[in-house]
Amino acid sequence: MKILLLIATALPFITCQDIPGGKHALNVSLTDPNVVLALNAVNELYKTNGDQRLRTGVEVVSATSQIVAGVKYTYTIKVSGGDANELCTVSILRQPWISDKPALLGEPTCVPEKAGAAPPAALVGGQVDVSFSDPDVQKAVQFLESKINAKSNGLYYLKATGASKVTKQVVNGIIYRFYAVTYAESQCTQNDVKTGDQQTVCCGCQCSSARTVLR
Repeated sequence: MKILLLIATALPFITCQDIPGGKHALNVSLTDPNVVLALNAVNELYKTNGDQRLRTGVEVVSATSQIVAGVKYTYTIKVSGGDANELCTVSILRQPWISDKPALLGEPTCVPEKAGAAPPAALVGGQVDVSFSDPDVQKAVQFLESKINAKSNGLYYLKATGASKVTKQVVNGIIYRFYAVTYAESQCTQNDVKTGDQQTVCCGCQCSSARTVLR
């Protein structure tokens, strides 16, 4: 498994290699405190997602540092303990003038070691864009519609017609996030849908009455 870890540390002085924004290669081992922190972050992510198997470091594939508002250390580590060896990315920032403790930058993301073995949607903890028309997304859309209509006092059933963005996140299950969803009044009344099957009731949209509702 690879882990990408970004951690900031205090520097007594700045050299030519410490120009803000530049990344510089490091030589570290699995016993490096920052690497240990990265592995702990990976295990916490899996525990949160219901996987209690311990991930252990196999090797540090690469490590870099970068000067930002503090220092970020990036570690790519191969780990074992799951179904197969995995590559995880963890980002941590250290700002010693604010706190002695480093802070995680987002969540670790993990994929099988073999390149291309897992599609982006299979990243643990990562979000990927998906199409509004995707069949699985449409199942989630039906749930959205039921919630919106339960709060509506209108006569006609509101139908979701699109969204500016939809993302999918694999956790202990799947999370869909919808942004700026557009709804339109359909030709069905609220009662038509309540007494019929939401998936089979004919509900053509009257687009002239479309309105946007933010998530």
